[in-house]
Amino acid sequence: MARKPTRGRNTNALLHAFGHLSTRLDQGRRADLLNRIEAYRRGHTPLSVPIALLSHHAHSDTLPWLADQIYLAPFPDTLRLRHSI
Repeated sequence: MARKPTRGRNTNALLHAFGHLSTRLDQGRRADLLNRIEAYRRGHTPLSVPIALLSHHAHSDTLPWLADQIYLAPFPDTLRLRHSI
């Protein structure tokens, strides 16, 4: 909280989390996740996209310590944006 979040700092955090998952993912999923992180870094996609993918892989690969990180889910479910059609 002492430092302002920037695109570069967020990218660093995303890549750090990715490093813990990379050995558990196949080559295609690794490439896709890295592409999404790079798209965020360049400003082509919102931060929510790589965070959602990281969270999904952390939950599906049973990495509870990573899945429970506040960075991946900073708000309670009741405050999250819901898409309803």
